[in-house]
Amino acid sequence: MPGPPRRSLHRLEVLRTVAEHLNREVELEPMLSSVLALIPKLTSLKTGWITLLDDEGGFVSAAAHGLPPALAANDWAALRWTPCRCQQMLRSGELSTAANIVDCERLQRVHQALADADPATVAEQTGGLHVHISVPLRAGDRVLGIMNLARAGKELVDQETLTLLGLVADTFGVAIERARLHTRVEAARREEAQVASRLAETLLGLTALEEVGAAAFAVLRESLKPDSLSLLVADPSGSFLELVAGWGWSKAYVGRLQLALHPPESSGPAWALHVRRPVVEDHTKPSAPFAVPEPVRQAGVQVCLNLPMVAGDRPTGVIVADYLTAQEVSEGQIRFATLIAGVATVALERALEHRRNRLLFEQLPVGLYRSTPAGQLLEVNEALARLLGYSDRAALLATNAVQIYANPEDRVRWQQLMDREGVVADFEVQWRRFDGTVIWVGEAARVVRDATGRPAYYEGSVEDITARKRFEADVLYLASHDALTGVFNRHRFQEELHRQITQAQRSGQTGALLFVDLDNFKEVNDRLGYRAGDDLLGTVARAIRGRLRESEVFARIGGDEFGIVLVSGDAYEARGVAERVLAAVREQVALVAGRPIRLTLSCGIALFPEHGVTVDEVLAAADVSLHAAKDLGGDRAVVYVPDPAWRDQLRVPPGWAERLKEALAQDRLIAYAQPILDLRRDQVSQWELLVRLLEGSQVVEPAAFLPIAERMGLIQQIDLCICGQALQLISRRNLRVHVNLSAKTLGDDGAIRAIVAALDASGVPPANLVLEITETAAVADVAQTLRCVETLRARGCQLALDDFGVGFSSLYYLRHLPVDYLKIDGSFIRTLVTDPQNQQIVRAIAELARGLGRATIAEWVEDEATLQKVRALGVDYAQGYHVGRPMPLSEL
Repeated sequence: MPGPPRRSLHRLEVLRTVAEHLNREVELEPMLSSVLALIPKLTSLKTGWITLLDDEGGFVSAAAHGLPPALAANDWAALRWTPCRCQQMLRSGELSTAANIVDCERLQRVHQALADADPATVAEQTGGLHVHISVPLRAGDRVLGIMNLARAGKELVDQETLTLLGLVADTFGVAIERARLHTRVEAARREEAQVASRLAETLLGLTALEEVGAAAFAVLRESLKPDSLSLLVADPSGSFLELVAGWGWSKAYVGRLQLALHPPESSGPAWALHVRRPVVEDHTKPSAPFAVPEPVRQAGVQVCLNLPMVAGDRPTGVIVADYLTAQEVSEGQIRFATLIAGVATVALERALEHRRNRLLFEQLPVGLYRSTPAGQLLEVNEALARLLGYSDRAALLATNAVQIYANPEDRVRWQQLMDREGVVADFEVQWRRFDGTVIWVGEAARVVRDATGRPAYYEGSVEDITARKRFEADVLYLASHDALTGVFNRHRFQEELHRQITQAQRSGQTGALLFVDLDNFKEVNDRLGYRAGDDLLGTVARAIRGRLRESEVFARIGGDEFGIVLVSGDAYEARGVAERVLAAVREQVALVAGRPIRLTLSCGIALFPEHGVTVDEVLAAADVSLHAAKDLGGDRAVVYVPDPAWRDQLRVPPGWAERLKEALAQDRLIAYAQPILDLRRDQVSQWELLVRLLEGSQVVEPAAFLPIAERMGLIQQIDLCICGQALQLISRRNLRVHVNLSAKTLGDDGAIRAIVAALDASGVPPANLVLEITETAAVADVAQTLRCVETLRARGCQLALDDFGVGFSSLYYLRHLPVDYLKIDGSFIRTLVTDPQNQQIVRAIAELARGLGRATIAEWVEDEATLQKVRALGVDYAQGYHVGRPMPLSEL
């Protein structure tokens, strides 16, 4: 009784062992060999071989284990073409279970071949094999082959072993089928991988969306067999999908069909991108959570396969395969199509990036190019063609880049910089347009090298900076030139004078300064107006310039004053130049009140370093000489004499220098305040301080001493004195106070620093101090005036431009000087009520100022009618005797 249970346990152990072994193997040939090696360990059978049916119905030797020498050498390959008995039985259906095969043709042939051999040899060569067991290998109803097993001797295998081997064979057959399926799957996957690899290679060089779609379609048409294919791409905003490539019915919609991405239920492609996995639409079963686009419905599409294309986390597009008949799309097809879509996604991203770069390249307003080191233009955008005046890109591409450079040496310099640095930035150079005109461009470029490190091409950007260069040149010119006459200004003149004085000291030579002033220019201004005066100054400057050599420095110092520096020359040579200049001016004639007025000059001459070793010393000497020439009647030149007796002979009012110095020391220069009426609120809101000289009980008007203070170099101290009183008034009463600054104060950096220091020390609101400068003071040295204005505005002061409208260049200074108030010159106000032309001018100035954010103040308002007229014309403030006369500060 204990036998059967043990045999059952043994059978189960054998089956379990074989099953576990088979589960570990997936490759066919290793599995066959390992099972043949395992079975002898579980049974008494020591030898085995397996033959399998191939696709053509022939038997193929698949594996063997433990074969004796004669059997291994006995025409093993012959079994492929001459089936033995067991194989024939399997084919005929006689061999359906494991069976003992006594008359094995194969074993018989081996024994026949050894018929004459001794028994020991036979036993050694045949292994004593006479009988084998043939076990059919099946997978379900499908016959796969035969497993043959044998052992020494002629004893047959018992039925129980045959049954066990049959069970093993059943398990073995399933494993063989699984291994074959695995082999086919792996082969298919290798083929798919190869197809995908070939597609990737094809896509590598493609940059157009249509080309990417066509390459992917070629593979998917073969694997999916669809009726049409579409490639839809997400727009940059992520709002919709656009059809960019198609094969089949959808091609007509390329570039026109757009599907909304939101909500994702609006279409199958949008849903596929939303869920990030392939989605099959079966329109015969309308149970999908998304709608069917109308073009798809009209085309009669029954099934759609939507393959999402996602790069990282960014949705890129969808490939759609359409079928006009209902059919199943297998998992294998979907898997392979998903692989292809993934490969295409990389190329699609690259193509989209190329399109974005191309659009940027084409539409960027900056000129872009690529060129070879030899200058061949490989690519240019429309902006560059327009910048250079070419009709189109093709015309520009036919031009060598070297020819575009206006100066060939600039191209050489650019090339050297590129070779050395590999990049250039802010390279400013002149290029020649198609019509031959020269423009300034700013160029930035870099070199792109090949695999060997040699320059393959250059790529760069170009911007037209002609306007900026012109503006910079204008600014540079204005910084050193007088805007009215075009000659050097005061600042540049002082620089040149300093340089020539220094050079003369080093070389031991003598130079000369000629300081000239028009004798009767005030009469021209008063009778003809300031514009006529400005025109005449330009004419005089050109006349003087025409009598000078190129090496001689010529500048407008201020108003109607000019300066000339002779690089070398003594008093005799300086007089010669002065006579030429005087003669040139005598030739100029101005018509005043219908009668001609002949202009003349006065000229003061100072030598350096004889009469001074600094700019101020030489200027002071020349100024004294100039006034000596005027005192002698004008139209003459006077050379400075460094002798006190000579200076005493000049017609300077006696004692004025001492009187002014004493007045400054004793605080007898006092300020009177004149009110300024706010016409919008009809109340006095500001005051202008005017200087007076207190001598005993008398109050001396400024006209009596300010010109002398100018000549004696004391005007800066007077301006500082009045500024100090203004700050004290602001501190006591918190008023807004106006103070006038002279041209010499504006030109004195030390004086400006002193004003700023006093303002900082006072602690008053800086905006309550309004500093007034006249246009004459501004034109004396535009660059210096701008520096002073910027310094004062940086401290918070407000500024007013006095006497506005009388100068020809008023609009120029209005544009460049950041003032807060325009004081309209009194010449427009005195006859305003009766002069329509002046009314138009005042209205225009008020509107212009308002548009620029500046306020206007009308001077010389002497009666009620004038006050009402300036209010009606839009002026903001009024000042004059009708508003209020100047009064001592104690009466405020």
